Amino acid sequence: MTLASGGGQPNISQEVVRGLRIPAPPWDEQFELAAALDESAEQADLARASLTGSVELLDEYKQSLITAAVTGEIDVTTAGSGIPG
Repeated sequence: MTLASGGGQPNISQEVVRGLRIPAPPWDEQFELAAALDESAEQADLARASLTGSVELLDEYKQSLITAAVTGEIDVTTAGSGIPG
């Protein structure tokens, strides 16, 4: 707002915007930062894919366990007796 001028509707002109100087790192440093961010994003994608696979596998295990319990393949009355509670 300190750069704005005008009456009831303050404006910032294109001339003022063009004259602004915004500090930025040198190009080589910007490219290094971009490469590091790309690597981090790639690692995050790999981790997400791994976790997604694990969740899908756990869902399959859960469904198998439910099926086994419902069909009587396992005795649910004693299945948890070895777990401290």
